[in-house]
Amino acid sequence: MKKSILFLFIFGVAVLALGIFLIVNSHDEYPETTAVITRIDEFDTVDTDGSHTTEHTVYVDYTVDGKEYKNIRYGEYSIGFKVGKEITIKYNPENPAETEGANSKTAATWITVGGGILMLLAVAAVFVPGLNRLFR
Repeated sequence: MKKSILFLFIFGVAVLALGIFLIVNSHDEYPETTAVITRIDEFDTVDTDGSHTTEHTVYVDYTVDGKEYKNIRYGEYSIGFKVGKEITIKYNPENPAETEGANSKTAATWITVGGGILMLLAVAAVFVPGLNRLFR
């Protein structure tokens, strides 16, 4: 039992730290511009359990300060993306060829933070009298 609690604690801290890292490094200060999706590559991956997952790589064109950036790999895919669609992206002002989503704090980031907090609460419930009532 002690090993599993220790593992849960360490894993919870690591997941929470990852979520905080993703939030802090989300580049909210990056400027936004409009880009046009020029290509979407689709490929299947097979997980270790044999299940198939469809992955997408999105490429965009956009202009920053009069300079055109063509066929730049974009890091996010959303349902509804199609070639020719205009989307809002953020770009690194020091290197405009680096892009990220306009809403870089995704649900996955917040789920990561929440998961870390829940794991730490579960560990605390074992050691703090009365806290374990939250998990019944």
